[in-house]
Amino acid sequence: MSNHSKSCDDLFLQGVRKVLWDHWDPIGLNDNPLLSDEYDAYVPRVAAILMAPNAGRHLNAYLRMIETEQMGVGRQSDSAAKIHFVVEKLFELKTSMPCGDS
Repeated sequence: MSNHSKSCDDLFLQGVRKVLWDHWDPIGLNDNPLLSDEYDAYVPRVAAILMAPNAGRHLNAYLRMIETEQMGVGRQSDSAAKIHFVVEKLFELKTSMPCGDS
């Protein structure tokens, strides 16, 4: 992998991390910067799904599964709309990357 490609991948992963922290945050931690790494474990998988076919459907399902099965948040009335918004933000990130397909 070239340095250019590596820096593009890093930029993409940082963008995914920011979207999850700023817009998803299912357990309401983003008002505490000391906890900003809370969702980092999900970043590589979210990024991989985002680059795959049928990404929208798979991202919705993956984020919902994390909320309900791993975090135990349960289904909240605004959860589906929030996840849909997060997926839109992730697609905006993907299309705005200056490096092409990350």
